[in-house]
Amino acid sequence: MSMTPKAAPTPVRLGLRENRLQFALLVIVNVCVGALVGLERTTVPLIGTDVFGLTSDLAVFSFIVAFGVTKALTNLAAGALTARFRRKQLLVAAAVLTAASGLLAARWITDGTHGEAPRTVPIDGMGAADRS
Repeated sequence: MSMTPKAAPTPVRLGLRENRLQFALLVIVNVCVGALVGLERTTVPLIGTDVFGLTSDLAVFSFIVAFGVTKALTNLAAGALTARFRRKQLLVAAAVLTAASGLLAARWITDGTHGEAPRTVPIDGMGAADRS
């Protein structure tokens, strides 16, 4: 039985200068997540009032809570799917669903009947919130 020599592990490099690329990526990701959370907190109440016609503050708050709970449950489901599928498969499926829902939202807005359409928002329906 022959033993192949293992490569020596690379030493850990500490400090911001040595890890500037990883740090820059961390900063970019945090900026994007912060921007998304800010957008969500300003857009979801508008969707509740403009699209769904909610008028009371309690109803709008309930809408925000329901959105957050749904998002958390979706994240749990996605986490369970990672045990069964590869990351690339899940990302491709999510991209296809997002594109399809965007097309559905665009169709719903531009077909001229969105004023009479049921008050539902397609999968990622942010585009459906534009009622101008």
